Amino acid sequence: MKKEEEFRYFELSSNAFDDIYGTKILLSEVNTIDDIIKIFIKNTEDLFKIHNMEKQLKVFINIKSLLHIHDKTMVDIINTPCNETIYICNHC
Repeated sequence: MKKEEEFRYFELSSNAFDDIYGTKILLSEVNTIDDIIKIFIKNTEDLFKIHNMEKQLKVFINIKSLLHIHDKTMVDIINTPCNETIYICNHC
């Protein structure tokens, strides 16, 4: 079983959504910020599909190519406390 400190919590920051969507990602499964974003996209799409949230899925598909993490390197993410939120946004 993985320890809590091995995960980081990533949350969507987007004007396109009123609700909060986030996921925990295991640091040992990623090497780059792009890896994080790919896992975040897959997990979020899966959430919308499983819960038949077709409207949210359509909106998310339209913004997913714009997703990024501001002002953080992989080292910053690794050193971020496990109880702190790291935002993935689609706006600048």
